[in-house]
Amino acid sequence: MSEARILIVEDEGIEALDIQHRLISLGYPAPDIALSGEEGIQKAEEMCPDLVLMDIMLHGEIDGVIAAEKIQTSLDIPIIYLTAYADENTLQRAKVTEPYGYILKPFKERELHITIDMALYKHRMERKLKESEKWLATTLRSIGDAVIATDKNGLITFMNAVAEVLTGWKQEEVFQKRLTEAFNIVNRDTHKPVENPITRIIGEGTIVGLDDHTILIAKDGTEIPIDDSVAPIKDDRGNISGQILVFRDITERKKAMEEIYRYRNELEVRVKERTAELERANQDLNAYATMLERLNKELQEFAFVASHDLKEPLRKITTFGELLKTSYHDSLGAQGQDYLERMTRSAERMNNLIGALLDYSRLGRRPNPFQLRDLAHVAREAASDLDLAVAQAGALIEIDELPMAWINPHKMRQLFQNLLSNAIKYRRQDEKLTVKIYGHTEGSLCHIFVEDNGMGFEERYLDKIFRPFQRLQSRSQAEGTGMGLYICQKIAEHHGGTITAKSTPGKGSTFIITLPLRQSEEDAHE
Repeated sequence: MSEARILIVEDEGIEALDIQHRLISLGYPAPDIALSGEEGIQKAEEMCPDLVLMDIMLHGEIDGVIAAEKIQTSLDIPIIYLTAYADENTLQRAKVTEPYGYILKPFKERELHITIDMALYKHRMERKLKESEKWLATTLRSIGDAVIATDKNGLITFMNAVAEVLTGWKQEEVFQKRLTEAFNIVNRDTHKPVENPITRIIGEGTIVGLDDHTILIAKDGTEIPIDDSVAPIKDDRGNISGQILVFRDITERKKAMEEIYRYRNELEVRVKERTAELERANQDLNAYATMLERLNKELQEFAFVASHDLKEPLRKITTFGELLKTSYHDSLGAQGQDYLERMTRSAERMNNLIGALLDYSRLGRRPNPFQLRDLAHVAREAASDLDLAVAQAGALIEIDELPMAWINPHKMRQLFQNLLSNAIKYRRQDEKLTVKIYGHTEGSLCHIFVEDNGMGFEERYLDKIFRPFQRLQSRSQAEGTGMGLYICQKIAEHHGGTITAKSTPGKGSTFIITLPLRQSEEDAHE
């Protein structure tokens, strides 16, 4: 059953009712009836039917042809004429209104049904075609490139606004004229005419483009460098029914390319100059690196000798200090006891500094061989070495399971000791210190985390804390040599790994050690 709404315009009431009953029997909704042309126009505007059955010979001031013309002027509704007879002049007038069919009275239901279905189908197809054409025309008008369309003979049928601006021609000036009248192109270097791309399309039947260095000569003689492409428009059978030309002004692109070429040439010259400078700088850097390596070795040797030379007098100072404290403490008086306490603390700081110097001097010496060890066991040994300091600080050390890895046990033990000592020195007085050591593996690497809830530091100091003899001002209330984290970094690097940190002031710090699970054969048997 069709859902099409139909309006019958017929001044013979009985005949109009007959048509109405026939349409209902054919499955259409009950059609409305208008008995005059004026009423037909009014009802068409009110109900907007899908189709109008219009009797040509209507009584009244306007006949069916005039009524149909007025309906089509304001509404897009297909019209089928009903007629038993009409003079030649009336039929000619009816043709102008482009009806979708004629039905001669008397007619059969099948004839009525077929004519209505054909008219509705034709109207739907035409509406889709109009919508497609409207969409296509809107698209072509709105794109940023210039567009010219031609028919199969190369006559212009469409130009968008961009094409009008570039060529200097209006569409109405060149409509149905040959493309070459609006699209005059020449070679930039010779100024000789370039082959019409439409000719190539007809010959090749595929998309073609202009040669480089093509110039468009506008209506006023302006020369514009362009590039373009031309594509054939083919019908359902593959026959060329037209062409579409798309082109664009490439003046700015040409300028940009010229600038690029100029900058490229300048850059090549600068690169050669900088390469020569870098080669000289690299030579100087290599020499400087060699000198630094030599100085570092000399400094390590000096640190080793100096620390040993300082230990003997320091041992005497410490021994005599202990003797004074145990045997002569009461006779010293308050001021003497204060001096003795200061001397003892200074001796302790000196001892720590000498220990750090010895650790630094050992960095350049041949290390012990790598061994496959449980990192958690090494961490617990390091914590055990600091039992007294941990107890005095009232700290809690938590060590989770850690992976097995090829390491230098002595060095890794020292790394854990330095990090734990660091956490104890920089603990917060208002909260019990907790240090957690945990880790996980990722492929061939293991990541170890040493996390505390101590004083923390601002992350802008991250580039300083691993330098030798560096101590943060915000942590100056704690004792330290500034060598502990530097030694940790060197130990991590010696294992082919890294150490980094993250911290929040007042919340604590986390140090992350990343190590390979296996070392090279050379390291393992060093």
